[in-house]
Amino acid sequence: MKDSIYRLPLDGQWQLAGRKQHGSADPAAAFPDPEFQFVAPVPGNIEDALCSAGIVPDPYFGGNSRELRKFEFYQWLYEFDFVYDGVERNLELVFEGVDLFGTVFLNGQVVGRAENAFLIHRFAVTPRKGRNHLAVHLASVPRELTKCPLNAGAFAGGVDFNAENLRFRRPGHESGWDIAPRMALGGLFRHVFLEEVPVHRFVETFLQTLSIAEDHGKASLRLMFHVDTPFLGDNEVILAVDGECSGARFHAERILWSAQGCLTFEVSHPKLWNPRHYGEAACYECSAKLLRGGEILAEKKFLFGIRTLALAMQDTVTDAPDPDFQLSVNGMPVRCIGMNHVPADALHSHDEARLGTILDSARALDCNILRVWGGGIYEPNSFYERCDREGILVWQDFMMACAQYPNDESFLRTIEAEAEEVVKRLRQHPSIALWCGDNECDMVPSWSGQFRDPNENLLTRKILPEVLHRHDPARPYVPSSPYFSPAAVAKGPDPSIHAPEQHLWGDRGYFKNDFYANSTASFVSETGYYGSPDLASLLRFLPEESVHSLDDEACFMHGTNANYPYDLTNNYRVKGMKKQIGFYFSEVPDSPEDFVAASQIVQAEAMKFLTENYRTKRKCSGLILWNLADCWPQFSEALLDYYHRPKLAFFYLKNCFHSVFFAENEAGEIWGVNDSPAEMSGKLRITGESGTELFCKDFVLPANQPCLVGQLATPEAAKAKVHLLEWHLKNDVRGKNHYVNGTAVYNYGAYRREILSRITEFYQWNLESVQ
Repeated sequence: MKDSIYRLPLDGQWQLAGRKQHGSADPAAAFPDPEFQFVAPVPGNIEDALCSAGIVPDPYFGGNSRELRKFEFYQWLYEFDFVYDGVERNLELVFEGVDLFGTVFLNGQVVGRAENAFLIHRFAVTPRKGRNHLAVHLASVPRELTKCPLNAGAFAGGVDFNAENLRFRRPGHESGWDIAPRMALGGLFRHVFLEEVPVHRFVETFLQTLSIAEDHGKASLRLMFHVDTPFLGDNEVILAVDGECSGARFHAERILWSAQGCLTFEVSHPKLWNPRHYGEAACYECSAKLLRGGEILAEKKFLFGIRTLALAMQDTVTDAPDPDFQLSVNGMPVRCIGMNHVPADALHSHDEARLGTILDSARALDCNILRVWGGGIYEPNSFYERCDREGILVWQDFMMACAQYPNDESFLRTIEAEAEEVVKRLRQHPSIALWCGDNECDMVPSWSGQFRDPNENLLTRKILPEVLHRHDPARPYVPSSPYFSPAAVAKGPDPSIHAPEQHLWGDRGYFKNDFYANSTASFVSETGYYGSPDLASLLRFLPEESVHSLDDEACFMHGTNANYPYDLTNNYRVKGMKKQIGFYFSEVPDSPEDFVAASQIVQAEAMKFLTENYRTKRKCSGLILWNLADCWPQFSEALLDYYHRPKLAFFYLKNCFHSVFFAENEAGEIWGVNDSPAEMSGKLRITGESGTELFCKDFVLPANQPCLVGQLATPEAAKAKVHLLEWHLKNDVRGKNHYVNGTAVYNYGAYRREILSRITEFYQWNLESVQ
């Protein structure tokens, strides 16, 4: 039996020193004259350390985040002492997250540099027996930009504070976004440890599903491997792979012939991995082993799902009745419903503690897809493993967003190296449904005033496809979200309306207007509506006097634009929330309590309408709403505020995200949606707010499609203020939904008394609980 691999955690309380950087950094293992020196946790961000040391106020409160700007021009030195036992081992010093320009010293000697916050950095080291001194120097990011050549063809989305994103590989939101503050100091934000590189090891493994028989009775699998062992060429060395899932097992083995190769085998009666709504997400607990004489030389454990993926995507929208963008799993077209996932926190050392609640909420909503947005970060393996087990598909953006990035050779090679590591780290997860080259970068040329065909972008049309061809050849790839094909670009000045997959933002008008209701999209991967956090949350991140005065500058600017008054780019969100209330109610309430309630009602009805509108269209194969949870305290489209308190929209959407649900539209049509592989039957009953029955029918819903089940056009229905839908499936699953009768604009006070109170009573909600 192989020995356990040595690992020495180096997390804990480090020393952190800072001083201004004038010109280029001169990395050193010690600061002779720091301006600041204090204890800082690792994993951690410099912003938190400054706050804990009393140097800056809480950056999550009021406008305090603006106090951090001056520290962007500082250089920083992390230091830590550890004791090593002196045993001779082949060791690597591992940093899972360095943000950003780090020079690593061990006992005064440079052992490596880290210049990409998205990558795990490994440095070969030989610590001495006893006490060792580890230091990491972080250079000022804005100062480093002075070294870079200007690329006149690159464009940072029209905002100066995003210019660093064009060159430097760190989460884009850190420089400031409409959903995130500018918190750009960085730090050692993930774990640090010493790890042994064993003599016998798997350098890489990748287990793939080649095919599944039509009757699902057999699957063909292939294990690609790369091993390192001194016993190479010894015919007694066996390569084996085993998998187990709820009593189902597979095993295959062969003599190890070379350091690289493949092992192809068949599995009888496989348990298949399916997304939510379409069956069990069967995960095999797998292990690849090197054995010699019955002894395990090396072992690698991983989760595996037996499933196939396919994406059918037209170059432009068509008049065909079927979707122009259709993802399939195991040959079954999947109708996707889910949420965009933005960073768990503006400071990524907080992510680990927050991701669990976010994924709990995705499960509670019954999402079958999450989109990891390209302005954030590649999540840790635990995030994707949770999605594997929950049957939640992951749309994975590469981390580029809202910019026209350089295409010079240096940057192409940077993205290539990053993508190779990311793809190899994540490709084993069955939940990852597709790779997407970026977020909205195909749209950026139309913003720049100098239109360039996005199909000339070598990053997403050449580099990333080549990386995927080498390392993950069978998984679908989309160059951008939304993707403007050559055919879409050729159709005219606005390719977005010709793209099968779209982001629906527009002018943020009334949620039932033509833009939202009658889009040409077959797949909507971004759309949403503003909703205020509740009053208790507002009072946690804003001064009480600002909340109660509803003062735009003091209150709303913090929540929508952390860079105000220095930049006014994102001020549209301030007026937008009030405007959207005004589309639905005859007045915008003055009191904070009523403003919050009105905003959340409008958001909830809007998100519900968007969900019902697109899920009841055969032409639409997917909807990914923006977004699930905030990364910091703000006013936004998120269903959960920063403190993970759910807004009213969360509870509305829990009713219409399930695989089977019913909805009524303005024409009085009653639609049933069955996003599952089996026919569903049961009884549907609709009543008014007084309990009067308006509709009652036994139904049969065909598999995996929406279906018109009836028309509600009676005098009683016209008089009712709200229609309450209840259904009972023959498998004993029950569900509810509602429809607010009439047309906007409603009287706010009457709405709360006569409609919202009845809706709340109907659902028997506990509005304090996400679950």
